[in-house]
Amino acid sequence: VPRNEKSGADAEAQRPTMTPPAPILTPALLVDIFDAPVPYKEDSEEAQCSAIIDKLSASEVEAAARTSYAYHVASASSDDDIRALATDDVRRKMALRMARRHLEQKCLHGSRMKALESFRDCLKFRSEWEVDKLRFCFRRKDDGGDAMAGGDAATNGAAAADHKNEGGSRGIKCASLSIREEELPDAATRAKYEAMIRADEAAQPLFVRGRDVKDRAVVVKFPRTTAECDEDSYVLAHIYVAERGVAATEIYSRGREEKLLAVVDFENYGESCRPPFRAIKRLSRTLQDNYPERLDHFIVIEPPFWVRALFSMMRPFLDPDTKGKVVLVNGEAQRVERVSPHIERREAMPFMLPGGELSSKVDVDQYMHDIPFFASYEV
Repeated sequence: VPRNEKSGADAEAQRPTMTPPAPILTPALLVDIFDAPVPYKEDSEEAQCSAIIDKLSASEVEAAARTSYAYHVASASSDDDIRALATDDVRRKMALRMARRHLEQKCLHGSRMKALESFRDCLKFRSEWEVDKLRFCFRRKDDGGDAMAGGDAATNGAAAADHKNEGGSRGIKCASLSIREEELPDAATRAKYEAMIRADEAAQPLFVRGRDVKDRAVVVKFPRTTAECDEDSYVLAHIYVAERGVAATEIYSRGREEKLLAVVDFENYGESCRPPFRAIKRLSRTLQDNYPERLDHFIVIEPPFWVRALFSMMRPFLDPDTKGKVVLVNGEAQRVERVSPHIERREAMPFMLPGGELSSKVDVDQYMHDIPFFASYEV
């Protein structure tokens, strides 16, 4: 039973003392995800989302469905049986999920009629940035395979790695979900994307670590160590980790959840290392426009004065829904009060919660190369 289906005393009594292993990425798990209902908030949403999908071309529907990592690895698989799981009905359902998120965002802005425009703009963004191929840009170091395709499956049908108690992935196992060659980035694109992401990760580690109380991914951001910033690399690194966070939520929750939680450590983050305001503004707009209804909360730990001032400057560029998701936390008491409702100690790093049980040590190179794309980094 997923952790989010019990609450109160019963949930506490039945909660295991150790974090259970992550699911095995198998055909059965893919079917579970594909069977999960689209989370419409009201009956009228289904008809409105269907109207959006009906206006799309077949290629647009496929691109929309691939915002689901599970659908993407199934439809791109070199295994005929796996690919057969990505049926027309599943494709439409996953496209409807994307339509619902854009519709929900536009409803919050009072501009429901612009949902189709927003939807298509997002598809254009994903095409221009080659987001589908971005998921496959890091290779495993030990076997030359891909740390992203279906988890840790190597390309060209090689057997997938078994990560039980290996590589810091906390019990992750992966089925042999190899990806067709034409779906992968070419060598030049792979090298370019890897270099850009690694450059920004070296300046400011960003990764998925742990799960919240609803089995949604927790994206963690450490302090930046330099103000030097290539804007494209800065944005690309965040897109890459956002995709990993969204994939982790989908896999861990078996398709029942779509959002993620972001936690930023500002305790030792000096203003001299802040990226240019233009880059921050561009990133904010990129994520809001192309990842609507993906953020649950944005928790900022120990924000100094300059961060609070920066947030005040950014407020005019944030939509009302996003503003309400920002949680500023100072001091141990506020960590307990404001963080613990979202993350249990066993899923928290020490900077998030007193007594957080996840190690403070993070090897970002290992995270990018050796941890399955959909998995949280754990040691």
